[in-house]
Amino acid sequence: MKITYSTTTKLRLLSQFQNVNESLKVFADYHNVSAGSLKRWIQQYLTGGLANLERPVHNRRYPKKLKLRAVRDYRNHRLPTKEILLKYDIRGLSQLRNWVILYNNGKEPVRKRVRKMGRKVSYDEKIEIVKWVLKHNHDYKQAAQKFDITYSRAFAWTQKYEQANDWTALKDRRGKTRGRQPADRVMSV
Repeated sequence: MKITYSTTTKLRLLSQFQNVNESLKVFADYHNVSAGSLKRWIQQYLTGGLANLERPVHNRRYPKKLKLRAVRDYRNHRLPTKEILLKYDIRGLSQLRNWVILYNNGKEPVRKRVRKMGRKVSYDEKIEIVKWVLKHNHDYKQAAQKFDITYSRAFAWTQKYEQANDWTALKDRRGKTRGRQPADRVMSV
């Protein structure tokens, strides 16, 4: 279970640690706090003061350009890590390191996207999407972006068509079907 500490408790522990001649590990063990947490609080306090010790209500959002500049400064050793955190107002070193790992793996350090509900797509539009996918060498990712749908939907529709080799495979047959009623019959209320 993760224990959360109030800003007051963090500040009290930091001021006590400053006035003792014990190692960080011994002090942390005595006060039932992990040494890593104490070390992180010290770092946060040194980089951003009391405001950085407060637990944020919402996660902070960083623009893509800022992330890339911070990563480049880190990789090119232009500034010490502490100064990069200060310069770009990054709350913690782990955040910067996560961006660096993404960047080193060829991915851009962008915010994780929240899944959204899929929009309704008509039968004719499904056909258009599948034709586009087939024409563009099964590029589902581009199709998803171009037609504002998910990758999995573009993939599934293409697979359905390829397996059946019939456009009717793309029809949505969910829901209750009604029997045909004679047109001249009037319903009474």
